[in-house]
Amino acid sequence: MRTNDFYKLPNTPGLADVSGIYGVSQFKRNGIEHSYNPLDTARWQDVIFEKWSSMGVRYVNKPQQMAMFSAGSYPRVGEPYDGKLHFDWRGDLRRYHLEANGTFSKEPKWPRDVKIDWEFAGMQGRTFYYYEADTVNHLLQLMNKNRYHREEKMVLEFARPNSNTIILKGMDDRKDSLYIVLNKSDHQDPLLNKNK
Repeated sequence: MRTNDFYKLPNTPGLADVSGIYGVSQFKRNGIEHSYNPLDTARWQDVIFEKWSSMGVRYVNKPQQMAMFSAGSYPRVGEPYDGKLHFDWRGDLRRYHLEANGTFSKEPKWPRDVKIDWEFAGMQGRTFYYYEADTVNHLLQLMNKNRYHREEKMVLEFARPNSNTIILKGMDDRKDSLYIVLNKSDHQDPLLNKNK
């Protein structure tokens, strides 16, 4: 196991045996059912569970401030681009947070895997959440991995009636109640399954 904090993959395991792409077969927001519609801005379109504690939800319209994915993260939001390549010996500054005195601290302001946000870099339409799973009480506590939107949090109960179905219910970041039935897709990525 790698202990180097600069390793760029998350290292918190996700829920066991859930990784994959899930279609949304049933979606209720505040008790109102939203059948599938690729233009419905109130509905989740699909969900990806990673092998680690990361979940991606595809929305039709959920604007997010995009982050650059490069060492040192230049230019930062609000900074003009000066046309120069910047390198910082401390590595990717997204793993640090700025202290009041202007220095960067490695004290963990957020869980490590929240700061590893390359999944959404350059992507539109999908929001990635870091989650902590309470498998005893069947709860997922989600936080938007985008550092500009970390106030967006959800707490969802989960149930797994079978190995291909996940049922989520709870409150989203807008305090709307959700009830969602996810069904695992049969989609197989040919590059990942070339030896089968």
